[in-house]
Amino acid sequence: MNKIVLSVFIALTMTTGARADIVMFSYTGGVQNFTVPGGVSLIKISAWGAEGRQNAGGVLGGLGGFATGILAVTPGQTLFVCVGGGGNISAMGGFNGGGNAGTSTSLLGVGGGGGGGASDVRVGGSSLSHRVIVAAGGGGAGGNRVSSTTGGRGTGGGGGGYYGGGGGSAARLSGAAFIDGIPNVVFSLPTGGTQSNGGSGGISNATLAPSGNDGFAGTLGLGGDGGNDIMLNQLASTNALPGGGAGGGLIGLNGAVLVPVPPATSSLTGASGAGGSSFLGALTSASTMAGMSPMQMGNGFVQFEFTPVASVPEPSSLVLLILATLVTSCYVRFRGGSKPQNVVQRQIKCEA
Repeated sequence: MNKIVLSVFIALTMTTGARADIVMFSYTGGVQNFTVPGGVSLIKISAWGAEGRQNAGGVLGGLGGFATGILAVTPGQTLFVCVGGGGNISAMGGFNGGGNAGTSTSLLGVGGGGGGGASDVRVGGSSLSHRVIVAAGGGGAGGNRVSSTTGGRGTGGGGGGYYGGGGGSAARLSGAAFIDGIPNVVFSLPTGGTQSNGGSGGISNATLAPSGNDGFAGTLGLGGDGGNDIMLNQLASTNALPGGGAGGGLIGLNGAVLVPVPPATSSLTGASGAGGSSFLGALTSASTMAGMSPMQMGNGFVQFEFTPVASVPEPSSLVLLILATLVTSCYVRFRGGSKPQNVVQRQIKCEA
């Protein structure tokens, strides 16, 4: 009886995809530490700056900026993470560089919002000079006009950033009103932070303004404070323009003020703060974007994404490839004995 030898070679192939670990940092109001895990040499950082804070009447501030890039790291290295605060109703600047709104001596609903704080990552230390990536904060909302004998218009603080944005000024008027082009009227919006300087503070030469009406300039890591509020009789109420200057980009956006609709000659609301500038240090595949996404509302946010190269990744798919080679390697009887024509790794003998 001839015997047929069935030789089955089984190859097990696993197609694996390296699993990326993601670590997210939310706002805490303080510095957060992160130790680089073993086997990690690169970390992709994504950072969102905080939104500028709302004024006392709930008008929104400017959106925070966005920055991303890949940082080369070594296992055991400590990274310092600062997540900016902002987005809520407050005259105080948000954590990590937001400028304060101008001092308001008027009624509830008049005061401006503080600037949003920047979100950043620091390497080699926790000071401003150790920042390798910064997502800028947005400028705080300008103050509303409220009908009252003691009404006013608060000012927005500048957003934090690599360099902070300037703070807003209290009013765009000369005497009791303003018209663009009238002699002796001086007004300017605060400007955004850049890669080398803080933004300038807003200016207004309102004749009824007390000393300190102008906004303050931003500086390294800090948004400028808004100018002081003006307190005087207001016949009507007007909400400030929503949205302060958005955080950069490499340059923050300027502050804003409500432009009156003719024949009105004055909105009598305060100017918002300007946005800070974002920053990219020793990174690869890096980019920034000015605030324009819902992700840049409220407090800031930082995300790390990395793949431990030394780890055994989990299989993303399992392919079982069976090479069933039916080698009909028959034992052919020869004179003088049986001699197999093939040598196989594993033989399953079947009767034929």
